[in-house]
Amino acid sequence: MDLYGQDGPHDVDNPAELLNQARANLLVAEANFYKVLAELRQSTRFGFKNARELRDHYSQPIVIFTRKGNIDNAITAYEDEKLDAVIKKPDPRPTLAATLKSGDLYRLYGEALQDSADDSQTKIESIIRRSKWWQKNRALAATFLLGVTSSTVVALLFLFLG
Repeated sequence: MDLYGQDGPHDVDNPAELLNQARANLLVAEANFYKVLAELRQSTRFGFKNARELRDHYSQPIVIFTRKGNIDNAITAYEDEKLDAVIKKPDPRPTLAATLKSGDLYRLYGEALQDSADDSQTKIESIIRRSKWWQKNRALAATFLLGVTSSTVVALLFLFLG
């Protein structure tokens, strides 16, 4: 299932061409952005290393906040690093970003983060609640699974040997 699709009629003559050109522009901009990150020696290794160190010392949920991350980073965070959540930091509302000075953009990012503080807090509290339930009930769940498994093994033994 595709996440994006047409919700209604449009008034564009050649939508496929327009979409393909916009996507090509985005891919070039993304490649340039990640090239700059590489030049600055910024990578996901930083965040994942810190997350592993935290996990080694604390039993609290680990949440990654990112503005630079992409979907591949999120998949790695969940599947390989076993993090509890990835939350995308909000971007400022679309503006004439090309005409902004870096100080303006920094301020706009700060305002966007402030504007979404309540939403971020709600997400984090939900993650903590889910994690605390698992932390509190992990031993009970493991005991239950062990009981079910051993009962199944005994039943199979009686079935085949009896």
